[in-house]
Amino acid sequence: MGTIDGNGFIRLKGRARYMINVAGSKICPEEIDLLKERHPAVATACCFATPDKVTGEAVAAAVILKPDVKTSDAHLLVWVKSQILAEAQT
Repeated sequence: MGTIDGNGFIRLKGRARYMINVAGSKICPEEIDLLKERHPAVATACCFATPDKVTGEAVAAAVILKPDVKTSDAHLLVWVKSQILAEAQT
């Protein structure tokens, strides 16, 4: 939940829901936020649900990168998936 001001700045105030339901799997967006924020290029992240025709919901994220650091959406997605797989195997 949040607002967008006249200059287009987004101010987040909290979450409407605390679980994302992807095809019956419950995902805690706060855990994904914390995971993304471990990436060296990420200053802050906020994950949320978006509608998905196949799974009901999908995970989306807004990310703010650290100053003077560049990365791509594709790189972050691969990195997050590799971290989730690594944690699942421990």
